[in-house]
Amino acid sequence: MSRLATFVAVVLFAFVTLMSITAASQDDSRNQRLKRELYRVVVDKSITDRPALVTTWQKYGELKAKWRTELFYAEFPKEKKYRYTFKEELECRAFLADQWSIIRKQNVRFTDKYLDNLVKAKNSRYFREYVYSNFRKGSWHIDGDKLFLDEYKKWQKKHLKGPKKEPHIKLEKIKLAEW
Repeated sequence: MSRLATFVAVVLFAFVTLMSITAASQDDSRNQRLKRELYRVVVDKSITDRPALVTTWQKYGELKAKWRTELFYAEFPKEKKYRYTFKEELECRAFLADQWSIIRKQNVRFTDKYLDNLVKAKNSRYFREYVYSNFRKGSWHIDGDKLFLDEYKKWQKKHLKGPKKEPHIKLEKIKLAEW
């Protein structure tokens, strides 16, 4: 083997080894975060006598917990700390509407004003505006010019009657002992 070929092989080996170590340390820090941040979904007592609602809200809560522990960091890999985002709420509310639609198709007797309105909003062209208007906290990184808020307000008055927000779950952080 020539000197040049040996040199190239050594440099290539060093590069691959360095990249593997870097990737492993990033995975370790991400895994550490995943191991320490766990949440329990607590369903509001006001709906415990309505299994369809409990199921729907429980699934929503599980997705919210997954956003806090995994999906946020996958979506924003440079972020060190979780923060509530428009994308999270948009995805979670769409999931909630879809879950309720599935349950309603199975049994049309199940009703809930908030969830029925949520499905209406999701099926409209104003779902992004609905989420932005009703759930925005702090500074969401979204271009407000891409939202049709004035049109949405007119549509909302005409089509959505009843509660605007119904948080039937809360997430409780589970504290784990450090080893």
